[in-house]
Amino acid sequence: MRAYFVFLICLMAARSVVAQEDYRNHYVFAPDPLNMFTANMSVGLALTILPQPLVESEVPLPALDVRYRVGLPLHLGLVGRASSNYASTLVTLGPMWSVELTRITVGGGVKAGLFYGHLTFLEGFNTSVMGVLAYPFVTAGIRFDACTISATLEAEVLAHQRRRVEDIDVRASERSIHGGSLTLAIEQPFWKQTHIALGVTLTYSSNPYQAWLAFNTFDDRLFYPELFAGFIF
Repeated sequence: MRAYFVFLICLMAARSVVAQEDYRNHYVFAPDPLNMFTANMSVGLALTILPQPLVESEVPLPALDVRYRVGLPLHLGLVGRASSNYASTLVTLGPMWSVELTRITVGGGVKAGLFYGHLTFLEGFNTSVMGVLAYPFVTAGIRFDACTISATLEAEVLAHQRRRVEDIDVRASERSIHGGSLTLAIEQPFWKQTHIALGVTLTYSSNPYQAWLAFNTFDDRLFYPELFAGFIF
């Protein structure tokens, strides 16, 4: 009988360890360290609401949105994003370090970004833009039994941006801080091993990359939200 209870306690402890190691392998936004070389991906849609100063009325701009994380040793990881609606494409990737404090996890890092936009599919337009950016960030998350909630605060630093019409350079921008953003996300189980992520990014920037088609030429910082939802695999 004693051996049975010892076996039962060991089994419960093993299940607890597996559960603790398993939850983090289903999340992308939460900064919990991933198991080594584990790759997570969220695939869904992002909907940016362009502000009125750039367009005549608030315009929702949808895009395919992919977020990804890869676990590395020593609580390190790679985080990134690929978002595109054909006319505007942004790809980011960079290192992150995080540490667990019971149910709360904190971390930070920096992502490098490459932005490309082109407008050739409308008659009379042949213009493009390309930019290189950096996104230093800090993040924190709290884990509950049924979900994880996280917040990420990041700055938007422009390294270089060039706009062209046909083969002519019409404007170039160099190193500057364009603004920042706050991302709030909730991740939870959906069906079997599939999880979902829902959230919003609140951006305050003088250079919204999603609105480059409006040919923004002023330096005022504008506030605009971006809603996103995705399935995590």
